[in-house]
Amino acid sequence: EVALSAGDALEGVVEALSPGAAMRALAPHVGRGGAAPVRCLGGVIARMEPETLMRSTPELIPGLVEAFNSPSADVRKAVVDTLVSMYDSLGDWLLPQLSGLSPAQQKLVTIYINRAMEKNGAGGGKGGAKTGAISIGDASRRPLAPRHQ
Repeated sequence: EVALSAGDALEGVVEALSPGAAMRALAPHVGRGGAAPVRCLGGVIARMEPETLMRSTPELIPGLVEAFNSPSADVRKAVVDTLVSMYDSLGDWLLPQLSGLSPAQQKLVTIYINRAMEKNGAGGGKGGAKTGAISIGDASRRPLAPRHQ
């Protein structure tokens, strides 16, 4: 219960910050800070412009890869959700950035990306997509095949 309250408090602080400031504050804690910083990062990503997120990706990915190796299923699920949010904003550009993930982790992320694409519909697009963002529901997108290395 304490962890949930702390996570809620962290969310409140992060929401009060600009996306850039929140990302800079969270990024160092993503790899070993439990699920709360990863979940908060997912919320920040949803508020970021794709270009800003793209520039920030090199500092985010190492912590997300580290968190993906957590023994906690809650942390790993938060990482997958965050990576799906990143894909929603950045599209296929993100995929080569995930080379630090194991093939099994890449496959899991791909499965969740495909589920999000199906949920959003093949041609419907994401209702709240930012101008210039590539949404998962973009008609030009096809479900991804699992990546193998």
